[in-house]
Amino acid sequence: MRRCRFTPSGLECQKPNPQNIQIAMKTLGVENGLYIDDRQIDATAADNVGIESVLLRRHGSTSSSLSFEPTHVMSSLRELPNVVSRYDRC
Repeated sequence: MRRCRFTPSGLECQKPNPQNIQIAMKTLGVENGLYIDDRQIDATAADNVGIESVLLRRHGSTSSSLSFEPTHVMSSLRELPNVVSRYDRC
């Protein structure tokens, strides 16, 4: 993507530091979000920002203990519409 400052070379902080998510949210003009990923460190970054998270545990992924409880845990992205439908659309 051209001029995208959210590329790895354009950002200095790495997850679970919440800075990149905070910058993205500020740029988009949003105060809340739902962060979806399949790695514990990414879900931890969402927790550090204070937004809800979806931890995707695909078939065959190793189970590890988390230092927090993700808002949602799912085994497939096919479950995502059920999660998203719970949120108001303004």
